Amino acid sequence: MTGKVLVAYGTKSGSTAQIAEAVAAVLRNDGLTAEALPAGSVASVASYDAVVVGGALYAGRETIALGRGLNAAYLLTMNRRLQRNVVLVAVGAVVAAALAKELRKPSESRTWTGRIVGLPYDFRRPTLEKIVREFWDPDVDAFFTPHAFGVGYGVNLARVARELRRYP
Repeated sequence: MTGKVLVAYGTKSGSTAQIAEAVAAVLRNDGLTAEALPAGSVASVASYDAVVVGGALYAGRETIALGRGLNAAYLLTMNRRLQRNVVLVAVGAVVAAALAKELRKPSESRTWTGRIVGLPYDFRRPTLEKIVREFWDPDVDAFFTPHAFGVGYGVNLARVARELRRYP
């Protein structure tokens, strides 16, 4: 992809702003035009080819305050070219770090799957089989299985069901 990328962020302590700047720097190093801006200051996304929105979660609440030009309604109705390139990332530093890890690699070396701070990540397009296996994998003894898409784990309900059957 070539073009202009907006990395919009919400932050309380400034950490997410630093990560957004780092993500924008990685994108610039890969030959893209990228800028990081507080989400609340974005007047319009019309001039961007892709948008990344990130923020941290504190006590289950996101830190992103969206501006007039960057709101959920607009993101759902934006032109098709931009809509295909929008990446909403709102779970904080771990996702941004995993994306930055992949973007630091040469394009031909990116797998979009791996581990970051001990957590698995997978940003490849999920298949129905991967989604089912995340939540129902009778061939695995683990209670937690890697997410079909994203960072972290899902609950292997097949393992939970096996355990429940052991107790009448």
